[in-house]
Amino acid sequence: MLTARKIMRQPVHTVHRADSVARAVRLMQTHRVSSLLVPPRFEGEGYGIITKADVISKVVAQGRDPLRVHVSEVMTKSLHTVGPDCTLRECAALMMRHRIRRLPVFAEGKPVGIVGDSDVFDTLLNFHTEAAASFSL
Repeated sequence: MLTARKIMRQPVHTVHRADSVARAVRLMQTHRVSSLLVPPRFEGEGYGIITKADVISKVVAQGRDPLRVHVSEVMTKSLHTVGPDCTLRECAALMMRHRIRRLPVFAEGKPVGIVGDSDVFDTLLNFHTEAAASFSL
């Protein structure tokens, strides 16, 4: 069975809440990712996430200066997460239900990976391509 553990991207890259959006964009570019997790500042506070879509819609489209806007101002504060054993189908259903493109994967309270919609799609495409090839002569 395909699970989040098998398709998640690692490592998880992070940025601090107090960092500028410009720094977050540089980190995304450096690591070639489209999102960064934002760790909690203190115990009891949850993780957040900042994505390229957040930057485009909440900074660029509004004419805000990315050097002066903090990550905390534009990040998504409440995350939908999954465990490593969450099935591909469950991941896809959560993404559709909550209209999100990424699901951070947590084990024992710590982020261990991220499943993106492109990971689900690529896995499905590879699965069907491999299955189709096994039937060819």
